[in-house]
Amino acid sequence: MQPKARKHQSEMNMRILLTEQWASLHKIFKYQPLDYVRLYFGESVGLYFAWLGLYTSWLIPIGIFGLIIFCLGAIDIMDDTQMYVPCCTS
Repeated sequence: MQPKARKHQSEMNMRILLTEQWASLHKIFKYQPLDYVRLYFGESVGLYFAWLGLYTSWLIPIGIFGLIIFCLGAIDIMDDTQMYVPCCTS
């Protein structure tokens, strides 16, 4: 009965550690503790979260570029009278 209790206690400690270092909103811009995730959830879940972190970091520059293009298009449409007259006059 003793080894089972120790395993349960170590799982609780890992869960508390993950809660403090990973599952809080003020840690949103910090690196993920992937080693702890892998140890607690397993290899496949750890790899999944590693992939999500990498994929998200790749999407940030593309999203910023898209936002810049959108803003430039919104500014440019104000100067185009052929688009401005049908869209913005009543």
